[in-house]
Amino acid sequence: RVFKTTPFWTICLVNLFLVSCLMVVLLHIVPHARDLGIPPIQAAGVLSTIGGVSMLGRFASGMVIDHRGSKAVMGFSFVLLLADLVWLQFADTLWMLYLFGVVYGLAHGGFFTAISPLVAEWFGIHHHGTLFGIVVCFGATGGAIGPLLAGRLFDVGGSYRSTFFILTALALVACALLLSLRPVKRGT
Repeated sequence: RVFKTTPFWTICLVNLFLVSCLMVVLLHIVPHARDLGIPPIQAAGVLSTIGGVSMLGRFASGMVIDHRGSKAVMGFSFVLLLADLVWLQFADTLWMLYLFGVVYGLAHGGFFTAISPLVAEWFGIHHHGTLFGIVVCFGATGGAIGPLLAGRLFDVGGSYRSTFFILTALALVACALLLSLRPVKRGT
């Protein structure tokens, strides 16, 4: 029955687009920083910042999910991500990239903490493993394809400008899909 609901496939698409965006950033932020002339160790520090702050984002978002729900955390994480992707299009110095890493890390942690409870809140836990596995499969597909396409765009265009613009648009679509989610009527 779940496979016949719009919310399930909406969550799958949200995760497809979202993880695509997240993995593009993780795999291309250091090369982007290097292209801006930032030394390798400092460029790698941006990625380390994302990882460290993501742990904080996971912890904090877990507590918020317990009180506000996963859709609220996902929505707030989208606000952070969208603002940060716009910021990234103008960030051209080390401090700007580190600030990007802090905000992005919070959003990243929030997303990865909230996706499993989101599925459980919408469809219960009886078949959670199967449903969550399908949602994660969509995300993994986006995470595999997105960075490859971003690399190809860089090879063709010589910069990440168009990639970051496309990521912003993709994140906006994913956010709109999330906001369109309405609770599933139980027993139908």
